[in-house]
Amino acid sequence: MTTNTPPHPEVAWAKRRRQVVLALGLAMLLYVGLTVWSGWSKLWKALSGFPVATHLTAVLGLVLLGLLLRALRWEYYNRYLGWNVPAKPNLLVFLASFAFTATPGKAGEVVKSFLLRSRYNVKITESASVLMMERLQDLLAVLVLAAGGLAMIASARWYFVLCALIVLGVTVLLISETLHNVMLRTLQRWQRLQPIAEKLDNFFRVGRSLFRLKPFAVGLFLALLAWACEGYALHLLFQGFQLKIPMLTSFFIYGMATVIGALSMLPGGLGGFEASMLFLLNTLKVSSGIAVASTVLIRFCTLWTASLLGMLFLGVWEFTYGKEPAEDTARSEEEEA
Repeated sequence: MTTNTPPHPEVAWAKRRRQVVLALGLAMLLYVGLTVWSGWSKLWKALSGFPVATHLTAVLGLVLLGLLLRALRWEYYNRYLGWNVPAKPNLLVFLASFAFTATPGKAGEVVKSFLLRSRYNVKITESASVLMMERLQDLLAVLVLAAGGLAMIASARWYFVLCALIVLGVTVLLISETLHNVMLRTLQRWQRLQPIAEKLDNFFRVGRSLFRLKPFAVGLFLALLAWACEGYALHLLFQGFQLKIPMLTSFFIYGMATVIGALSMLPGGLGGFEASMLFLLNTLKVSSGIAVASTVLIRFCTLWTASLLGMLFLGVWEFTYGKEPAEDTARSEEEEA
């Protein structure tokens, strides 16, 4: 007998927690290795001369602004698809999902689908479609930001072309109704796969609606602003280390490192991001100490800051909504309004 009841969030979280712990362990090993490679004295010299009070606070502010813009995109799609989820818990779910951002391909962020399903009866296929659209727009945004530096670092052009082809392929998969129908008819031939076909049908239907001009343009615009904040944050880090790197090149380095890290499918892109950024900085003749210091600081301000904030907001979600039924939650918020 089959059931349409999704797995309890605790089941998914248990697996994701293990992945986050593994990512933390890998990060420690990676950063220790980078310290040994660059030389502790060189790394300390670079860090000791960095203006923490001015530049690091500005970098963190830009990263937080980028997270807020992405949260607004999630709320926009909530309103567009008519999920009827109040803004406060919807934004809280989005921010809580960053607790699992240090998972392969950020797959752990799918916990927000389970949370919305268990509290507000939002179909997982619909929220998963939004999640897929977010990933596609994020990839497209970092490619746009990276495009300005291609002429400066020609050796990375093939990576750019590969990523552009991936964007094109995913886009065709999501918008081609003919391809969807072929896939669904194939699945429906087997009785056991018919429930999957029904879920995919809703997933593709919502995905196609998100590709309409207005929702796609709004989402992409917010993605561009969000990732531009993080790209400029890296540029501020470079300025703090007295590096004369043009802003477009900073955007390129951050964009390509982010994409390659995502394509590696390692937890949080660990290794892929760091290796790509170090390679590109080495191409620009940046000293190993400053290159490692820049890489570690930007990862602390982006990946690990987001993960820590996500854990905090996940605790707030559990305390505020974890024990309250969806109907009671919605009713109490309507009364408060």
